[in-house]
Amino acid sequence: MYIPVKQQARTVMAKYVIAGGDKNGQQFTPDSQIQVFYAQTGSLNVANNTITYGNWQWDQTAGDSTTPGFKVISGSWSLPKEAGQTWQVNVPDPGKDYVVVNIRMVKIVLIVLI
Repeated sequence: MYIPVKQQARTVMAKYVIAGGDKNGQQFTPDSQIQVFYAQTGSLNVANNTITYGNWQWDQTAGDSTTPGFKVISGSWSLPKEAGQTWQVNVPDPGKDYVVVNIRMVKIVLIVLI
């Protein structure tokens, strides 16, 4: 009996927004997106003729050939070569990809005497 493998892809998005100041919440560079692929294999219980599926696992048979298990949609990512390794988005580099501006807030009190 053929038991199909369930497959799913999830899209992960990193958003880059300004926190604070008069531009709070505004995007300062395009989002980074990646798809991560998962598979779930099943087995047949012959006693009651039901299929039981195991846990979802990272599926390295899907995705791009250069990044198995992933499909980079946009942005720069550090991706694992094997299961158990971590992966992350490469945040744009200050000074190269965008310019960091520090704004100093100054409170001025003006007293007028008449």
